[in-house]
Amino acid sequence: MGKPPFEKRYFEEFDVGDEFAVEDVRTITDSDINTFAGLTADVHPIHMSDPYVADHPVLEARVAHGTLVFAIVSSWAAGIVLTRLSYGYESVRFVEPVYVGDTLSIYSEVVETSDHSEQFGKVIERYEATNQHDETVLVAEHISLVERRA
Repeated sequence: MGKPPFEKRYFEEFDVGDEFAVEDVRTITDSDINTFAGLTADVHPIHMSDPYVADHPVLEARVAHGTLVFAIVSSWAAGIVLTRLSYGYESVRFVEPVYVGDTLSIYSEVVETSDHSEQFGKVIERYEATNQHDETVLVAEHISLVERRA
């Protein structure tokens, strides 16, 4: 996996309809799930126990943490814009489960721009992540404050 792009982009350079897409960002591994569980103490058996999942036939296998998927998506969808501060998320939905071996692709679109202050404008982007079967697995709406040009 590479790194999200770094860029210095100002509020005035964001337009409604701007799109960013990257395919095959990351394939989820068993190690990803285990490491995330260790970092967050979220050891629910839906993530950690094959026997538990076997008793719940609605699932194909152990499921990646939604917040793990969200962390990957949010870092890539936003890119590393050096002039941006995250102002939060209006919504996050875990639409479909993500399993070990699933490969994520990410799409983002600017859906709104507005004034916020003398120093910052507000940019709202809709993020969507899909798996290798082109199924949507996550959607989110990210609000960020982006520096204005001096």
